[in-house]
Amino acid sequence: MHALLEEKKKLISEVEKSRDEEQNSKKAMESLGSTLHEVSAEAREAKENLLHIQPESESYDAQIEDLKLFLKSTNEKYNSMLDEAEWEQREVQLVSCIKKNEEAKVSLEKEIKILLYLLKETEEEANAKREEKAQLKEKTEGS
Repeated sequence: MHALLEEKKKLISEVEKSRDEEQNSKKAMESLGSTLHEVSAEAREAKENLLHIQPESESYDAQIEDLKLFLKSTNEKYNSMLDEAEWEQREVQLVSCIKKNEEAKVSLEKEIKILLYLLKETEEEANAKREEKAQLKEKTEGS
């Protein structure tokens, strides 16, 4: 009998242990179910947010493409303006060079006129001396 009582106590203990484990399992399952429900709700919310954000993202992508095109256009205009500025600078240098050449030409023309005037005077003086010499020669021969 004593063995039966011991066996009964042992069985009662195992039954209580099984009940505790079953309750723990139930609690774990409930917790797991609750967590699954929360995760599912979060996933739905994330999906809704994604669906809401996706058009904005596409809009941002379009804006980025527009900005890239604008940047490319601006760079092309800038390079074009830079080229124009370089050509204008070259034109200014060319005009400056032409003016200097014109000034040098005018200066040389003045010098040439002066030299021609001096040459003419020198020729006139030489002719006058020749005539004077010829007249002196005639006078000396005639006398």
